Amino acid sequence: MAHDIRVDLAALNKVETLLWDTWGTGTGGDREMTAATRELYDRTSLVVSDDVPFTAARQLFAENEGLRTPKRVLSLAPFNGPREVTLRCHGRQ
Repeated sequence: MAHDIRVDLAALNKVETLLWDTWGTGTGGDREMTAATRELYDRTSLVVSDDVPFTAARQLFAENEGLRTPKRVLSLAPFNGPREVTLRCHGRQ
């Protein structure tokens, strides 16, 4: 779920990624999900739902490094296997 939220938030901020690209807070699964991380994703999930307030999506993306798309992501593409890839355009402001 955290992955989908990050991908959706990136798309709302005009950063295109592939579904198998992963990065940021929570990529380690449940073992990395602290109470603060869960709260961040709960807040973020409200922003990436139906009626998206763009200013809220932009602010969350800009203020949370764990949600922003870095220059390099881990690609879990099934046809290439896990590897780090550099994005052409990334979410760093």
